[in-house]
Amino acid sequence: MPGLSAAREATLVGLTNLISRDAPMPPKLNRRRALFVLAKIDQILAWEREVDNQRDTRFVELGRYLCEVRSSNGVSPNHAARPTTSCRFTNISRNRFVGN
Repeated sequence: MPGLSAAREATLVGLTNLISRDAPMPPKLNRRRALFVLAKIDQILAWEREVDNQRDTRFVELGRYLCEVRSSNGVSPNHAARPTTSCRFTNISRNRFVGN
């Protein structure tokens, strides 16, 4: 059986060789398909930016409501809360999201 082992080893050595005599054919590029794929990628990225902006806006609104509840000092939701003059979260988030 030494011949079988030697043949198997020679095959493995041949498979690990990085030099190829016949270079593979380069892929054929379809310009129309490439433009379609790039347009789809741009569309998905634009959608993701829009969703991120909406989520950021919701967090700012949530922060404002939390500040309002915190400033009301336990007043029931049926009563009007005192207007807040400064809320750290709202001010920080407003500065953070300016320009988006």
